Amino acid sequence: MVRGMKIILHIGAHKTASTHLQLALSRARADLAAHGVGLILPEALRRNGLRLGDYLSIQPEDRSLGATIRQAFARAASGAAFLLISEENILGNAHQPAMIREARLYPAAHSRLERLRRLLPDAPVVLAMAMRNPADFLTSAYSQRLMSGRLEPFETFRAGLDPAALSWHDLLLRLRAALPDSPCVLWRQEDYPAIAPAVLSALLGAQAAGAVRPKPGRAHPGLSRPALDALLAEAETLVPQGEEAARARVRALRQRFARDKGHPPLALFDADTAARAARAYDKDLRRIAALPGIVLLGEG
Repeated sequence: MVRGMKIILHIGAHKTASTHLQLALSRARADLAAHGVGLILPEALRRNGLRLGDYLSIQPEDRSLGATIRQAFARAASGAAFLLISEENILGNAHQPAMIREARLYPAAHSRLERLRRLLPDAPVVLAMAMRNPADFLTSAYSQRLMSGRLEPFETFRAGLDPAALSWHDLLLRLRAALPDSPCVLWRQEDYPAIAPAVLSALLGAQAAGAVRPKPGRAHPGLSRPALDALLAEAETLVPQGEEAARARVRALRQRFARDKGHPPLALFDADTAARAARAYDKDLRRIAALPGIVLLGEG
């Protein structure tokens, strides 16, 4: 670790083009290393890697696993001016039942972040996160749940949850309580295609950011409307076959009715609910922008 090193903790959120950003970072890994950036991406942190998600979920803590993760972070930080950790699962699961039950985005995110902070090198941390219209986020989370092989109608999944009740401001207050001394760089998923270079510059500085070249298009598109209709029509026969069979069928239908082939995206809320969610999102953003220590990209 070099003196003055900074840790950038990019925590998603899910379904905000985080995979698109991570792929661009991965392609630039060698160039970023030359600029003094240590990079840790999801493939190193998930089940076939360091199992960070397991560590953040297990009660009580697995101290041996924690020590392994801490050592890996220290190695990645060695000699670096920046350590960029990008992993949306730090927050938890995007389609967790607790989110629906409690009407709260990532209910355990603050405690997970507190636990993670104890594993990081002793250096300043900048928190980075994208947000999204809550109706679109909930729709995309449902799509992700289907891709995981858990098939159910949307109304069963959302269990009456009003998307306007989901507050990024509430989540951010909890995250800042876990990292009280950390500035936050935030942006809207809706702005990301236009401001991706600004996002990278805010995270890495202009010189290192110039090495990263995001590609156009979506990296991980959700299901289209025809794909969902076909899937639900087959659900009665798919569910008894188990989640693996369901996942395979979802993949096939997602490809057959791909959104980049002109098939329409999911639109699962009526116009009044969608409008109420949009107003709540705008109010959330205004409250967030007024908080100290916040850089909200793409505004104005």
